[in-house]
Amino acid sequence: MGNILRRHDIPPAPKRKQATSWKDFIRAHMAVLVATDFFTVEVLTLIGLITYYVLFFIDLESRRICVAGVTRHPDQELLPSTRFGPF
Repeated sequence: MGNILRRHDIPPAPKRKQATSWKDFIRAHMAVLVATDFFTVEVLTLIGLITYYVLFFIDLESRRICVAGVTRHPDQELLPSTRFGPF
């Protein structure tokens, strides 16, 4: 890559800070970062206790939550859910 740049008289990019901390990285990209995870909900029904798995996303800057889906079996297709966030 360097040879191609030199051949076309394109100067190299300016030196960047070599060590970016996670704190600095998160702060610089907060507007575009989203986290995701599952949590479980135990529901007592007439047939007994049932576990539901909930997939959610959180916009890290606004802390808005979006519940993406709910299922009884995490290895199967999620059931659609109501949107709770801006996603």
